[in-house]
Amino acid sequence: MLIIEIRDNALSLIRAESRLNAYSFKESKVIEFDESWKSFISRPEQALSLTQTIHSFQEDKVLLCMNTSSVIYRDMIVPKASPRYLDSMIRHELKSALNLSNE
Repeated sequence: MLIIEIRDNALSLIRAESRLNAYSFKESKVIEFDESWKSFISRPEQALSLTQTIHSFQEDKVLLCMNTSSVIYRDMIVPKASPRYLDSMIRHELKSALNLSNE
């Protein structure tokens, strides 16, 4: 099993085996960033390097853990709208919340 923990300025990759309710640690790697992880993975060469590192663990099962400051939770009250318009409204809210460009 590969456990991926996303923090604000680091990504932890941990390979472990699970039996019943116990985990045994096999290998780990921590990738630290100078900027936020969103900026880090937005560059193609960094995203490729990260993808290759994750693939090097060769695990079928993945457990993703996110730091609570990395999780987006937002209640939205929206009027009844067509699915196309609703998608556009949600995309706009996410871009505003994450400070993303139109790319």
